[in-house]
Amino acid sequence: MKTTPILTILVALATLAIGACDRSPPTPEAGPAADSSREAPMNGSSSTEAPELSGQWTLSGLGGSLVHGGIKLPTLEVSPDGSVSGFGGVNQFQGRLTPAESTLFGPLATTRKAGPRPAMELETRYLAHLQEATDWRMESGELVLSAGDTELARFRPAGD
Repeated sequence: MKTTPILTILVALATLAIGACDRSPPTPEAGPAADSSREAPMNGSSSTEAPELSGQWTLSGLGGSLVHGGIKLPTLEVSPDGSVSGFGGVNQFQGRLTPAESTLFGPLATTRKAGPRPAMELETRYLAHLQEATDWRMESGELVLSAGDTELARFRPAGD
């Protein structure tokens, strides 16, 4: 059976729309992440304010691999009050830091545009890694987001 490009696009858009419907936070599981005595992320800070993270950042690595050019790179902007926003590769997003929770970022609201496949795939991975991040550190002037010992995303200051 031969599919037309329009049908393929409609199926892809429907899949994106259905996947975007469930934005409920994950259910905590037993283990270290659910332990209430665990130190809060963000180097022990329990505040939603994040002056140490404040600034504009451009993604340079994802999942331990370098992100290469050819598409507009994702960004992250962190305000001193703990609000976050950025560009995922195709869509804009916004949300808040949640350092006292089990993850660094709360739910992220995104726009719902479709784009070229490489940019959409990068955006999907990028946003998933943001939602998995539990901690951050500064390393050689770069912001590194991680979950345990696993590096999820690395950013350089915007403009560098």
